Amino acid sequence: MTESSLTLSEGNEKFLRESRKYREKLVKKAFEELKVAQFALVPPQLPMLMSEMVLDGVVVDIGHEVTQIVPFVDGRACYHKAAAFPAAGMFVDHILA
Repeated sequence: MTESSLTLSEGNEKFLRESRKYREKLVKKAFEELKVAQFALVPPQLPMLMSEMVLDGVVVDIGHEVTQIVPFVDGRACYHKAAAFPAAGMFVDHILA
């Protein structure tokens, strides 16, 4: 039997601050029920950087309700330098309607 790993991307910074119990449940299910050998929860912007094969950069994530700008250094999100703005896709939809 081969060992498997599981990587999930988490929500935004607010989710990270408020979701300790939820993350604990995910970890428990991953190891105890799914029997994975490795489990990682990563910031949602990190896979975007990794798809470009870089770990340093700035990700601008234009969502429906919020635009988030998150800098990364060595693959770690610098949330203390991140910014979020209410202007996003929904705003553009409103202007074009």
